[in-house]
Amino acid sequence: MIDSQLIWLILHVFILVYWLGADITVFYGSTQLINKKNSIETRLAIIKIISFVNWFPNIANILIFPVGVMLLVGLGYFSELGNFIFLVWVPFFLWFFFITGSITQRGTLVGKVYVFLDTVMRVILILFVFVGSSLLYFFEIIFIQDWVLLKFYIYGTVLICGFGIRFSFSGFAPAFQRLIENGSTIEIENKLRASVSRVKPWVLALWIGLVLLSYVGISKPGF
Repeated sequence: MIDSQLIWLILHVFILVYWLGADITVFYGSTQLINKKNSIETRLAIIKIISFVNWFPNIANILIFPVGVMLLVGLGYFSELGNFIFLVWVPFFLWFFFITGSITQRGTLVGKVYVFLDTVMRVILILFVFVGSSLLYFFEIIFIQDWVLLKFYIYGTVLICGFGIRFSFSGFAPAFQRLIENGSTIEIENKLRASVSRVKPWVLALWIGLVLLSYVGISKPGF
């Protein structure tokens, strides 16, 4: 019989690998979108590929928290919650629904509602990670070791980086639409490059965060 802890561990590793790998692919693809040597037709093909690959970081972003919690349960954490621990999956199923709607209904009124709900979900999760887990830790409501709290904080930071990427890249879509409609101009190309330049620090910070999540999970450092 396969140990359930091993299954969660394998899934956790897969999530990190696909998140980081797909994210690097998406970022590299974005650099090709601002390459003036590429024709508009080529860039349209690239953006279709990016749109598909970007599903993997989105799904990984959702799954990594509840899967990580199930791993911690296998290590003896959150035993106070008993079977109620499985309720941790409920908000993340909702989050997946919101993200799916925001992507598939992009540009519509319904899509904007999904984007808003996605944003609300991210804010709530960030507040829970930084405030909720801190209260549970410092008031000793639930037993949490230092390295577990650190992983929560790193995950919260990764979510903030996701916000940074979203807002830094928000000007790209309108500029790219103008590129399609009006062709390449110096003004449009500069706006595309500026968007990619602004997003770089957030992307690098997110990648570092994912590496640190792996390191802390493996080494379990004490303080």
